[in-house]
Amino acid sequence: MTNRIRTVLVLTAAVLVGCDGSDPAPIGGGGGGTLALSAQDQAGVTPCPAQTILTDAAQLLALKDALQNGTVVYLDVPFVDTANIYSQKCGLEGFWNPADNTQEIAAPTPLNLANIYGAGNSGICATGFNITSFGTGEGFPVAGTYRKEFKVAHMGSTYHVRLRVTVTGASAGNKFTDEGLANPPDFISELFYEVDGTPTTHADVANDIFAALTVLADTAPNATLGVKKSASGAVVWQAKIEFICVALSVP
Repeated sequence: MTNRIRTVLVLTAAVLVGCDGSDPAPIGGGGGGTLALSAQDQAGVTPCPAQTILTDAAQLLALKDALQNGTVVYLDVPFVDTANIYSQKCGLEGFWNPADNTQEIAAPTPLNLANIYGAGNSGICATGFNITSFGTGEGFPVAGTYRKEFKVAHMGSTYHVRLRVTVTGASAGNKFTDEGLANPPDFISELFYEVDGTPTTHADVANDIFAALTVLADTAPNATLGVKKSASGAVVWQAKIEFICVALSVP
């Protein structure tokens, strides 16, 4: 279970693959920023408080190019069979500690829900998920605030990114089976997705999230992923994905 990659939250959370485990000294894009951070965001831990890239249109455009064309690794908590391991792996507030994310996991390419499912597992952020839940307990991530990190390497540079993801919705935490869905991959074919209110396909969710990022005054670049059970139905699960810190490094 060490290398499990999870649900829609993983898309929102990381887009991940390829750089070494070192963390070279930050160069351009370091320093503080103007985007609000909470104590839970760990403002004193790399890549925070670096936010310059997120407040400069040209630098954000370069980051978006890296996100869409670079090599990404997701920073994960190594698996240990403890009571809170899945909450830790999901990055749920109260269980997240950036120092614990020592394992680098390559993201599938291209990054879409089908490939994420094929790479390991999905749905471990559902309510009550534990080591006995595989195959029966997968579902939508629970409501709450999550934090995730990944690194993306592109054109000789490596970005270290921290996200804050706020999950809401009537289906939050519910098992897929309780929502009338068989275990994955039915969530790929039977659910409907939108980014900032615009319909998208499961194959395009990640790129549409990246494309939506823009410099905003006093607000972190963000996008909102909505999930519906029918094309004309209400959003039943929603994740607001905020890019809160980015540090840039070179070999």
